[in-house]
Amino acid sequence: VNLLSLAAKANTSGVVFMDEKLKIRWANEAFIKMTGFSDTELLGMHPDELIHKKANDPATLSLVQEYSKEKKNFNIEMLHCRKDGGYFWANLESIVIPMPGNSLRKWRMGIVEDITAKKKQQIEVERLSLVASINRNGVVFTDFMGKILWSNEGFRTLSGFSEEEIVGKTPIELCRGPLSDVDELRKMVNLFERGESFHIEVIQYRKDGSWFWGRVNGQPVKDVNGTTTQYFAMIEDITEEKSNEEKLKVLSQIAEDNINGV
Repeated sequence: VNLLSLAAKANTSGVVFMDEKLKIRWANEAFIKMTGFSDTELLGMHPDELIHKKANDPATLSLVQEYSKEKKNFNIEMLHCRKDGGYFWANLESIVIPMPGNSLRKWRMGIVEDITAKKKQQIEVERLSLVASINRNGVVFTDFMGKILWSNEGFRTLSGFSEEEIVGKTPIELCRGPLSDVDELRKMVNLFERGESFHIEVIQYRKDGSWFWGRVNGQPVKDVNGTTTQYFAMIEDITEEKSNEEKLKVLSQIAEDNINGV
């Protein structure tokens, strides 16, 4: 245990050792900082005192109790409490280890990784996906390289491609054609590579070769460090709007010619 404790001191994740009754016997600095409790306060505490019971799924809590009772290893994501009343999401890996000086009896080592930032990003993506799924416009999520991870029914209807044909491709690969404005596409790519939002209007092509005017609004999805991990883009068919603009230009020109006596 002394060797394990030494290794745990250098671990960026929280590490705790618990005895047979699941009372904390030792915690590393990372766990102390994570929870806000001092090492003295943690000593003798039961893990249940550090788990957010109201916010966690009852089924998850029951599973943890079952694995603990049966002395099984487990890995699970749960909400944990801090001393100040706050909470954090953590990935908890609980491992059964021999008790110091008596290998027939068992202790537990818990490795706790703070995944709050990851969870917040996941929740945000799920919210955006929910909005996107009921949106009539086309919506896609791409990775940081521009490869499509997910599209809604609106985009599949608009483009004519199936989900299997869309995933793994970039929007440009799918929808660029002879009439697409290369300068507008280059502008979009440059903003994408810089992790910035973009707004362009460009002709896009369907699978059957027909085309439509698309208004594309894209925004980055960033992690807690400000690094772009995904992109969210909405594509709106504005062909009718563009057609009306052209008709208006023609009528305006006719009116101007009549005024000038042409």
